[in-house]
Amino acid sequence: MSRQAKQTALVENQWKNWHFYLLFIALSFVFYGSTLKNKYAMDDDLVTTTYQYNEDGSRELISRHPNVEKGFSGIPSILTSHFAVNKKQRYGYRPVVTAVFAIEYQLFGSNPAISHFFNTLFYALVVILIFRFFRIAYPSGGRWFAAIVALLFLIHPLHSEVVNNIKSRDELLCLAFGLGAMINLLKYLDRKKLMFLIATLLLLLFSLLCKKTGMTFIPFLLLTAYYFRALRLGKLLVFFGSIVGVFLIWKLISKGMITESVAREKQFFENPLYFSQSFAERIPMYFYSNFYYLKLLLFPYPLRFYYGFNQVSIATWATPIVWFMAAFMVSLVSWIMLRMKKREVWGFGVLLFFFGIGGACNLLFPAVGIIAERFAFVASLGFCIVLASGLMYLFKIAGSRKRMIGSISIGVLLIVSLTAVLSRNPAWSSRNSLYETDIVNLQESAKSHSLIAQLYASELKSLRGKLMGPQSQMNRRLVEEYNKKLQLTLHHFTRCIEIDTSYAVSYNNLGAMYFLYKADVDSSRMNFERALELDSDYVEANFNMGNTYFDECNEIGSFCRLFEKYSDSVQYSSSPPNDFLLRNMDLIESFAKFQKNIQKELIEVGKKSPDAESFVSNLTKALDQTVQSSNLKRMFNSDEFAKSLLKEVDQFEAMATEGVLLQFLTENLYENMSKALFLNLVKGKYNREGLRNHLWGVRDSLESIMVGHISKAIRYDSTYFPAYSKLSEYYLSNGKISDCIELNQKASLVDKFDNKYQFYTNIGNAYLRAKDIPSSIVYFELAAEGLQTHLNLVRQDKTLEKKIRRIQSSQIIGQLNKVCNSLMNLSEQMGDKVKAQKYKRLKESS
Repeated sequence: MSRQAKQTALVENQWKNWHFYLLFIALSFVFYGSTLKNKYAMDDDLVTTTYQYNEDGSRELISRHPNVEKGFSGIPSILTSHFAVNKKQRYGYRPVVTAVFAIEYQLFGSNPAISHFFNTLFYALVVILIFRFFRIAYPSGGRWFAAIVALLFLIHPLHSEVVNNIKSRDELLCLAFGLGAMINLLKYLDRKKLMFLIATLLLLLFSLLCKKTGMTFIPFLLLTAYYFRALRLGKLLVFFGSIVGVFLIWKLISKGMITESVAREKQFFENPLYFSQSFAERIPMYFYSNFYYLKLLLFPYPLRFYYGFNQVSIATWATPIVWFMAAFMVSLVSWIMLRMKKREVWGFGVLLFFFGIGGACNLLFPAVGIIAERFAFVASLGFCIVLASGLMYLFKIAGSRKRMIGSISIGVLLIVSLTAVLSRNPAWSSRNSLYETDIVNLQESAKSHSLIAQLYASELKSLRGKLMGPQSQMNRRLVEEYNKKLQLTLHHFTRCIEIDTSYAVSYNNLGAMYFLYKADVDSSRMNFERALELDSDYVEANFNMGNTYFDECNEIGSFCRLFEKYSDSVQYSSSPPNDFLLRNMDLIESFAKFQKNIQKELIEVGKKSPDAESFVSNLTKALDQTVQSSNLKRMFNSDEFAKSLLKEVDQFEAMATEGVLLQFLTENLYENMSKALFLNLVKGKYNREGLRNHLWGVRDSLESIMVGHISKAIRYDSTYFPAYSKLSEYYLSNGKISDCIELNQKASLVDKFDNKYQFYTNIGNAYLRAKDIPSSIVYFELAAEGLQTHLNLVRQDKTLEKKIRRIQSSQIIGQLNKVCNSLMNLSEQMGDKVKAQKYKRLKESS
């Protein structure tokens, strides 16, 4: 056995190092044990099924990861799948990482505490491997050099993102496998046993299968062989050939196992260099990125979950720091080259840093987000080696005081780092906490404003639901929270497009906020139009733009149909109709909203009224209040309405028994007010035919715009369900039966729709409107069959929370009952009592 091999065997004696291992594990949990209280945060949905945890202890599904949820049985499909997959993007091949999460899910389910525990444990493993590597690679440095490098790495606050972010386990595993390869390479060079070379190459392959950052270990392995075992150039080239072989195998695996092409959106705010065609423009950014990472390593404050444009400026040759950094880097690397034969460990650290950070410095390709803390994780090992070398040199020249100076230096670093990490960990407790904590230091980051705005928008939806509940308007705290959240959402979306005027998504989202929460159609259309100027194929923006015309088309169409009912009893003038909508559209809109909400109001009044007479009185008062607040006062005469109802009051009980009272009251009120509206707006003011043709022309023009945009959404994405649903609703309500049938038949042929019962229901309703009962029955039966299948799948899905499974089942049963009712009634009309009984039993059994 060679001298080097004996030395390696000696330092590898695990019993002599166990106290260091325990120390590193303990310190890892001292620094990051508090993360076990954290939930899921940014991008965790890429690697596992995630939930939003509420204050009352309940949880709501954020996203599912089908392959991970399969556990062990999902691993084969993981091997043939991209790492990140959603509706718009597919990229990356990291099967080892996803397989680890599948195993974790098999054993523990979706449990953020377990995920954070394993991240901390893997971090401790990485620190132990660093210690082991330097004990073998640099035995002359002694245990303390290896321990200081490992300790400096462990305590560095810049690593808080990698440990806190569950998704960043790819970084942890990539470095762990890479360090394992470096350790086994040293064993091979010392002992000349083939199994260590095979282990080196396999571990390198596993590192690459965790993340392509593993490519940095190709130069790392060569540097390790040269610096610590003085391997000559000839042998280095032979070994380099075997490493290249592993790289090629990785490329073949990643290309061969994945059949779908990569699809990843490149946004200006992520990195403007995506849209630069010149390699020369990236050179100054390379030097500036190195400076930025060195600054973060030396002064890791403030830390941010994202950087991007314009938080990080794109440097040019006019940026002074670029010239300083270029001179510094060229001088440093030249000095190392001159001293290469001395094989100094600090030189190894410098080269490790530059190779490790090189891929993230925007030279060979633009980095997502320009700068990211996790990108410095592997390279930071080189920084820690240089820092440890400097500390050891200081201890050496300190002479007899080295123990005191060493203790003070390490103690200060420990306290400062621990304080920084413990204050950072709570920020990662959830997406809300992370975004709200960091946005203060991300005022110039377009994407950060977009992310927090999207988060608030989803919370607004929930708050809006709560405000719809009984007595909710009396809850001042809830109303204040809603208004505050709305203003913040609008602010952050607006700030995003101020920073990056080319981001179509934020224009679309801002338009949606104005439309849904401010009822500001003009502002919403302006933003949707800008989004479509930037991306004419944008599915959601096309749908949203079309949707802004939906109510307007229906409202004008409904008013046009009043001509058929009341035009004979109206006096007309010869005035042209050009200003009619300008003068009266607000009233028409108010009437449409009143009509839409009237049934709900009737039900609420009915609950509070003990008898028919008090019901009429209460209803009249409630309607008086409603019309006062909706500009419809002159359209409603409460005394006349009350008199007309009191004439029929004796029939209310019989109507209620037959289930037609609500329909009677709704039709009575609509008849009363629609006639008043028509007479008030038209009588003696306009030319009859001119007004009628004008209004139908406007309606047809708006309809063309609406249908055009929503149809584009379907053309660009044939699986975009909201577009089918909205067009079907419009076609049905406006009597466009053939259009509705054609649209839903087309939708039912799209393979990617798992559940097609809604399309069959729409077709059934369309045939029913056309009085084609046999065809209607055929499609309602298909809908019932689909609903049954879906209901059984939901009930059997054990991966769903019981509460969610119950809610989903209840929604499906509600739809199934409606379809069964239709089938029972239609079968009775056709004289098919057997079929009617069949669906009665189905309704009762569900």
